[in-house]
Amino acid sequence: MPSKTFGVIIPAAGSGNRFGADKLMFDLCGKPVLWHTLSAFQAAETVSFIVIPTRAENISVVRELAAPFSKVMPVDSGGETRQESVSRGLAALPAVDSVSVHDCARPLI
Repeated sequence: MPSKTFGVIIPAAGSGNRFGADKLMFDLCGKPVLWHTLSAFQAAETVSFIVIPTRAENISVVRELAAPFSKVMPVDSGGETRQESVSRGLAALPAVDSVSVHDCARPLI
């Protein structure tokens, strides 16, 4: 039986208004929050691809942060809403059997 492919979309295009800062790069034990989230999904054997829709002004910093994680697809811009970011993430994924959407600001998965 062929193995199943699993994609993860990590929406990271929020403004952080309620938090008061960009949660994506907030320091958590010496690493940015997004690093911890990516690390968890990179380590998961069942995950084949990771997509990170982010704000246009964060694309370069997210690309740099994600560079060591081989499962991350090219980082691209998210949308004005979470729904739009997820839609763009779905469009960026190759054909997969299953997809999970996980908020980048919840790194302790």
